[in-house]
Amino acid sequence: MVLHEQARHRAPRCPSDEDAERHGPDLTKRGVGLKVLAGEGASIDTTTANGRLIFAIFAGLAEFERELIVERTRAGLASARARGRQGGRPFKMT
Repeated sequence: MVLHEQARHRAPRCPSDEDAERHGPDLTKRGVGLKVLAGEGASIDTTTANGRLIFAIFAGLAEFERELIVERTRAGLASARARGRQGGRPFKMT
């Protein structure tokens, strides 16, 4: 699979990280690789050992980033609840 340029300015991703984790190994078994031709991800070519290493590192960093976002969101919601804030849209009489 060849991409002209990586669209995002972060770790290279499929439509979602879950898709990459789910379909990546299957595509590799079928002999399908990923090669980015231009942009920040141009060093990625999963048909080589170096490219697979870089892709794995970026995938790990993306997973770490997702987990941090979840932790911060949960901590923020717990803090708001402790201060008596209720989530959601305010009730409105119609």
